[in-house]
Amino acid sequence: MPLYVLIFCFFLLIASPTFAADTGMNHLANEKSPYLLQHKDNPVWWWPWGDDPFDRAQEEDKLIFLSIGYSTCHWCHVMEHESFEDAKVAEFLNKHFISIKVDREERPDVDQVYMKSVQAFSGRGGWPMSVFLTPDRKPIFGGTYYPKEHFLKVLSSLNTMWKEDRQSVLESKEKIMTFLSQGYGESTEYKITGDLLEEFVHEAEHSFDIAEGGFGGAPKFPPSAKLRVLLRRFHAKGNSALKKMVFHSLDKMALGGLYDPIGGGFHRYATDAAWKVPHFEKMLYDNAGLALVYLEAYQVSQESFYKEVAFDTLEFVRREMTSPNGGFFSAQDADSEGREGAFYVWTLAELQKVLSQAELKELRKHVSLTEQGNFEEGANIVRLESTRSWKWLFSERGIAIRTKLRVARSKRPRPLLDDKWLTAWNGLMIEAFAKASRVSGQDQYLEDATKAASAVRSALWKEGQLYRRYRAGDVRFAAVLDDYAYLISSLLELYQAGGDPQWLTWAAELQQKQDDLFWDDTRGGYFYSQDKLILKEKVFFDDARPNSNGVSALNLIKLADLTLHREYRIRAKKVVESSMAFLSKAPFACPSLFLAIDYLLADAKELALVRPKGESEKSDLHRFIHSTFYPYLVIASGQVGEERVPLLRGRPLLKNSPTAYVCELGACKLPTTELEVLRKQLE
Repeated sequence: MPLYVLIFCFFLLIASPTFAADTGMNHLANEKSPYLLQHKDNPVWWWPWGDDPFDRAQEEDKLIFLSIGYSTCHWCHVMEHESFEDAKVAEFLNKHFISIKVDREERPDVDQVYMKSVQAFSGRGGWPMSVFLTPDRKPIFGGTYYPKEHFLKVLSSLNTMWKEDRQSVLESKEKIMTFLSQGYGESTEYKITGDLLEEFVHEAEHSFDIAEGGFGGAPKFPPSAKLRVLLRRFHAKGNSALKKMVFHSLDKMALGGLYDPIGGGFHRYATDAAWKVPHFEKMLYDNAGLALVYLEAYQVSQESFYKEVAFDTLEFVRREMTSPNGGFFSAQDADSEGREGAFYVWTLAELQKVLSQAELKELRKHVSLTEQGNFEEGANIVRLESTRSWKWLFSERGIAIRTKLRVARSKRPRPLLDDKWLTAWNGLMIEAFAKASRVSGQDQYLEDATKAASAVRSALWKEGQLYRRYRAGDVRFAAVLDDYAYLISSLLELYQAGGDPQWLTWAAELQQKQDDLFWDDTRGGYFYSQDKLILKEKVFFDDARPNSNGVSALNLIKLADLTLHREYRIRAKKVVESSMAFLSKAPFACPSLFLAIDYLLADAKELALVRPKGESEKSDLHRFIHSTFYPYLVIASGQVGEERVPLLRGRPLLKNSPTAYVCELGACKLPTTELEVLRKQLE
């Protein structure tokens, strides 16, 4: 062979390292996502999301199979075992498709865009998400879980169409892209009025499950944000029917299998309408949202059970979901030992080995246990029998039995722990711990929240850039709107809980960054992602987590009141106005926006609490204000002479004692040192 041919071949080889070295291999081994690493040994030639697989698809003229899921997803495990570990399926995929695997928790923006297409194709969504794309990243077909034989038929049909009827595929692609681009439209023609809140309440009353609490039928998800809106409407209007809806729902969730009375915390959702049989995974965000609403329920009712459920949930998070340096892990799987719920359920024989006869007899008075079991294969889900068991659960005797069972349970093979940190989800849990510190007055909760916020700042805030995910020393992915909005919300709560102005300063810095990256200068509101995907999305509805436009609107209002910078409030109104076309069509889908609307329309107040230098925060005024339900109030506290927080500037002491200033839009009433005077000024 001539020398120049050899040299040419050599340069081709080194110029194309990806195409030369990566042919015929699974590319997930170097990823950090627990979900992607679950698939690193599949015979499927998976690629992580990025330009390389799309370039390869273009080069080889192949369709793309995009599979999206997460590490604790039960049906993701099923599809992996049935299809992605199967040699026949892998051979077909490797020959005819380029396969991409995405962790939806690392890339919620990718998940969101393609979920919209799956819902258009099939009328529903879920995970694992299975989407087929042309090399230009646009969807042509999609669904969720496919049994193996059905999946092979889908693969074969799409491959045949791509090769033999390309024009039809391309026409379908353009139609779906046109549909996806339409959205709900945006308008500022609607006014922000109380009628919107009444419409939300009407929808709640219409869909409320009178017997079992919550809204709608099975499967039933914890409606934390909806209940928080209704608590505020009860507080504003005194409508006892709304109070009953909230507390009945909270009671039923805590009494059902959704709540784990042995280990604390809540499972993902109930598979039935009565909350009895859970889907057993435990997610950080669910437990954060539920802790918040149970704490607020305690503030409203002063019923200690709600406080204990919240504290028990946070104790579970502290014990099982917190890293040594304070950041919060993401989730625990539903499955262990190849079965869903195996870690959590008990046969009577297993209980007899752990408990004495007297202890088992006592337990059976308070939880539902039978010889036949109330779950699969003769096992029992341990769930409270009735409201009379509440006090027992948190009594000395109840705690002793629960602890004994928890220790025995911990010796079982544990479900997978997804130990990545997500900025957004950490924000939600930091807020819950900070709220608990305010309600309880306990320093430990404030320390937990502060440690977590410091860990997030250290790991995920780099040179003025916020990142989405941290795991095993690896920081990756530009933050999406959720990350900014939830983190800012948590920092505002943390500042109000402890009075440390560094958190308010960081919140304002993050808000400026969010405005720079995501704000829509044309119509208002925030786009979801920085990345250039096939659609530039602006989302207004809640899913399992709060909607980040709604959270952002509320953040902006609170920033306005704490800093006295009114432009924040103007921007908050623009966020709400940009959502109005969507709100008018689906009000009950947007509770986070209604939390902001409710605050905008309320007679909101600011409270400045100043104290003598060297004195702690634990005054009667301080304890009262934090333990009481005042949803339309921001609190700035500090020593006299504090100049870093605008709301505290120029606030002298009276009688050299802790002094409160109640203000509305910066105009303040006469200062007071008296608790009863403060109460009247606030009410």
